[in-house]
Amino acid sequence: MEKQTFIQTVGEAARKDMEKSGVLASLTIAQAILESGWGTSELAQNANALFGIKADGRWSGKTYSKETQECYDGVNYTTVTALFRAYSSWDESIADHSAFLHTGNRYAAVIGEKRTTKQLATPSRRQATQLPQDYAEKLISLIESYGLTAYDGDMQKEETIMSNSSLVTYTNISITQKQPAKPRY
Repeated sequence: MEKQTFIQTVGEAARKDMEKSGVLASLTIAQAILESGWGTSELAQNANALFGIKADGRWSGKTYSKETQECYDGVNYTTVTALFRAYSSWDESIADHSAFLHTGNRYAAVIGEKRTTKQLATPSRRQATQLPQDYAEKLISLIESYGLTAYDGDMQKEETIMSNSSLVTYTNISITQKQPAKPRY
C-alpha cells in the first residue's frame, strides 16, 4: 500500500473515531505509521493490529503471538515472545487504541487535546515503558511532514491544506484583528 493510500485509509477511520473518543486523528495516524511501518508489519498484516498493544490480563479478545525486541534498561534489547491484541479490522484496532488511551490517568493528557503538535506528542510518548527516547519527535515529524492535522478538522486551531504534491503542505492560520479603539472626547 502506498503511503498516501495508507494515510487516507487510516485517516478516515481515525477521524471518525476522534469524534467519539476525543483522541486527535493526527496522533492516531502518526502512531499507526510508526508502530505498523505503514501497515506492513507482521502485526498489521496478520492481526490487523496497527499499534502493537500487548494482550495482558485485561484483554479478553483475540491474540497474536510473536517474537519482539524489548529494551528494559534503555540500551540493550532482548528477544521475547509476547501476545499482542488482534482485531478483525484496522477500524477495530483504531477504536481499541483510543479506548486504551482512555484507561488510567497516564493518558489523560491526550484525550480531547487541541494543542499544538509539539505539546500533543510528548504525553503520548508514555504509551509504553520501553519506547525509544526519540518517539515523540518521530510522531511530531510524521504529523508535520504529512500534514496529518488535516484529519483533525475542527479539533485543531490551524487548518492544514495538502497540495497535490506530497512534499508541500500549506497551513492557514486565522488572525483576529482588533478594531482600533474609538477616541474618547
